[in-house]
Amino acid sequence: MSAGSVESRAAKATFAAALSMGLSVALQLLSVPICLRYWGEQTYGLWLALIALANLCRTFDYGFTAYVGNELNILYHGDERELRERLASAIWGAIALGALELLAAALIVFAGALPGLLGIPAEIARSGSAGAVLAILLIGLVTTGPYLGIVHKLLVPAGMLHQATWWFMALQIAQSAALVLSALFELTLPQAAALYATTQVVIQVASAGYVAVKLPRFFPWWRAPSWAVGSRDLLRSTLMVGATLLTQVGTNGVVMLVSGGLGAAAVPAFTTVRTLAGLWTTLVNVVSTPLLPDVVRYHARKDASKLVASLEAHWWISNGLVNLSVLLSLPFLDALYRAWTRGHVALDTPLLALFLLSVVVGTPGGLIVVYLVGINHLRAVSAVFAARGLVPIAVGMALLPELGVAGVGVGIALGELLGPVLVGGLYVRGLLAGMEGAPAPIWQPSALGTVCAAGYLVLYAAGAVSFGVAYAAAIAGVAVSVAWGWRAIRPEVRERVLNLARSRLPGFLRAR
Repeated sequence: MSAGSVESRAAKATFAAALSMGLSVALQLLSVPICLRYWGEQTYGLWLALIALANLCRTFDYGFTAYVGNELNILYHGDERELRERLASAIWGAIALGALELLAAALIVFAGALPGLLGIPAEIARSGSAGAVLAILLIGLVTTGPYLGIVHKLLVPAGMLHQATWWFMALQIAQSAALVLSALFELTLPQAAALYATTQVVIQVASAGYVAVKLPRFFPWWRAPSWAVGSRDLLRSTLMVGATLLTQVGTNGVVMLVSGGLGAAAVPAFTTVRTLAGLWTTLVNVVSTPLLPDVVRYHARKDASKLVASLEAHWWISNGLVNLSVLLSLPFLDALYRAWTRGHVALDTPLLALFLLSVVVGTPGGLIVVYLVGINHLRAVSAVFAARGLVPIAVGMALLPELGVAGVGVGIALGELLGPVLVGGLYVRGLLAGMEGAPAPIWQPSALGTVCAAGYLVLYAAGAVSFGVAYAAAIAGVAVSVAWGWRAIRPEVRERVLNLARSRLPGFLRAR
């Protein structure tokens, strides 16, 4: 496979990922006011709670799909016979998980625990047919979701990540359309659940048909399954589930910490600032995720030089893109926040700076996490996610009485630094050391850019600087690091970056 084709596929996947994330935001902006208008707060709130509970019931399902999908990604570049066996055997794991999730839902309903889990009175749960809605949602989701979700992941190692993203967008659009139509026609919640689940089944089956057409050599996928292999993968996937739960501790657990320590009134200020800083987290994901198929392929083939080149290219691009955009946007975020919240919530400037700090210090670890998750390095993933999830809670509890909500921001920034960057970096260093001829990655220029941006944000959070000389110096420092990085990285890395740019901006580059 030529380098040009790699960059072209990465560019297509990047464009699709950016479009998908933008579409997700747009669909939320569209559906929320429609559902509130036609359903009302109570019905719509009950729907959101039931969707959340259904997704919570599918936690093991998600971990199993991710684990087996990652294994197929690795085997695609090596042992095709084992790939077929793992793919076929996954059907047993999917059936077992589906039965377990449906059993869990049945126990919740018949034990009378559903109103308590949803946080609503029992009469509202009965009038909204909450138990029937949960059953319909789960039946629709688990009948096709686990196994066909694994089948769909065959597109990733086959070089069709952008096609996979298009199918994900189709699912987003179909489910949002089902929700909006349900509200517009004022369907009951069980009817809405049936329409929502049907769209899931239709899109899953259609995408599986697409995989069968594009990759016919693997069809039928369920040929000669092994119960032993399926059970083994199901057992191993529980570690991936645990790692995911640790991340949930870092995201949802800190909200509970803020609410318990400072009161519910402090939560909106915290979550809205986190959402604003999350725009840059999305940017990091757009830059990192499209490289997943390539770094996994390089790992499977023990091609250390290309793996290092991918890391260096990611560091250089993200250093300029993320660090510069954070600093250049900072003077305008206060006005943007006031316009977005319509002045109902005051901006906590130190908290915003600390959230942006967590993005800046965690950006170098973006591709590291994608790589470790992609190769199913469960020990490394567990360690990274434990640091990312538990450090914010521990530090936040210690600093909350003294610093208030800013103490939680400090914990989140430390979690990103200790988890993806330090812990993840150590594991990647060990993996590279085990590959013959692995060059030492050139990380120093990107580290300079991160230190300049992070240093300014620390001073800004403390109120020690404003938009003066220190601000200009931080921007200049990042710009110098980008120029230094371009000169320091190897010629093949520069060529890779240029190929990536040519695939998106051919006319401009040919004109030069």
